[in-house]
Amino acid sequence: MAAREAAAAWARPLHASGHGWSKLASAVGISRNTLRSWCAVGAPEGASSAWLPVTVADPEPAAPAPAVLVTPSGFRVENLDPDLLLRILRELA
Repeated sequence: MAAREAAAAWARPLHASGHGWSKLASAVGISRNTLRSWCAVGAPEGASSAWLPVTVADPEPAAPAPAVLVTPSGFRVENLDPDLLLRILRELA
């Protein structure tokens, strides 16, 4: 019985910090489900593996990136209207 309590006391904080049950159980030499059940017995009140509620917010629409024209010689024109950009590119072609 002391071995169970010792394994559970060792595994609980490691699992809470992100270590998986399978690797912890392998280190102890028992099955994953056995370690989980040992950790559930005598666990502090409120320490459950239940999912926490999550609120998902609607993402704000991304603003379109402004058009930028950079010529091979390094000349840079920013914030171009798409129609104007096409007209300039046609003229340069």
